[in-house]
Amino acid sequence: EMYPDLGRFFADSNFSVEKQRLSYSEDSKLSDQYDAMENLVAGYVMVDVPFQISGLDVRLVTGARVEKNIQLLNSFTVTDDRVNVNRDIVDILPAFNLIVRPFENLNIRTSASQTLARPSLREFAPFQFYDFGLQATVSGNPNLVRALIQNYDLRVEYFPSAGEVLSAGVFYKRFENAIEETLFPQQSELVRSYANASGPANNLGVELEVRKSLGFFGGVMRDFMVSVNAAFIDSRIIVQQAGVNDERSMWGQSPYTINTTLSYFNPSTRTAVTLAYNTYGRRIIQVNLVGVFQGDPHVYELPRHVIDFSVIQPFGDALELKMSIRDLLNQSLKWEQNGALIQSNIRGMGVSLGLGYRM
Repeated sequence: EMYPDLGRFFADSNFSVEKQRLSYSEDSKLSDQYDAMENLVAGYVMVDVPFQISGLDVRLVTGARVEKNIQLLNSFTVTDDRVNVNRDIVDILPAFNLIVRPFENLNIRTSASQTLARPSLREFAPFQFYDFGLQATVSGNPNLVRALIQNYDLRVEYFPSAGEVLSAGVFYKRFENAIEETLFPQQSELVRSYANASGPANNLGVELEVRKSLGFFGGVMRDFMVSVNAAFIDSRIIVQQAGVNDERSMWGQSPYTINTTLSYFNPSTRTAVTLAYNTYGRRIIQVNLVGVFQGDPHVYELPRHVIDFSVIQPFGDALELKMSIRDLLNQSLKWEQNGALIQSNIRGMGVSLGLGYRM
């Protein structure tokens, strides 16, 4: 025992207001807690109308979703000022889909819709805590409002055979009041919080999808299927900070994402094996204020390659054995700012083995 007498320091006899030996000061703040509630009531109407135009099969699917959302928050700021948030908002979110079928296995699909993204209770509660990994105080922002999103999509889909698809499309998204994770430097520390972008964000992209059986190779390859989904996005947002325009990509938006899956299924043994690969382009993980840091102030997450593997083997009708390996490559997760590496950590590879039984 390194300090055998240390326990004497905490003896009850040493804690006494009258003797004024030792004192304990409870230092929690009013802002260390909050009461919050969210309630969502929604309904929708939809019509699905098939018809023909000049011999072409056309299908119209349209309607609207109505959402009534209530968010309540009672808390305090770090200076003990009371914070009360009472939001009661009704949103009408229309959607429109038109599908034209020139041939039996070809679709031309166009769609438009209005969606939204609400701040979570944690994102707008002013409760603070210290993130030792980031070395910054984390706090919510009670002034956050919901983000409104307009979505437009044009897609061509070709179905060579059952279970197969070749698809190409273009899409456009416009965000108003996009919610972004932002760093606010203060006198002696950094505060990580959330803010609505002051300017609209525009995402224009192309998406390609292939799902194809490898049966044309013959033999055992009939049990294999490959799937590829790739998206390439040009993201632009202009935010004004202290009279300076910050033109950049939207927070969390990668310029590309690629997801590939090679799957195997044996009909006789019902063995299913999946090998999946995904990656993404360099993206902003934290927004910083322009002028506070030299050069590009924002923090970027660098591309990372991930491979997952899984095997599922049923036994009879009720028993199933599953093994999965997550993140085989176990690459470092790296953040950089203005070209310099500021953080690197390894999440670790995960291995799981499970046995399931269905009654």
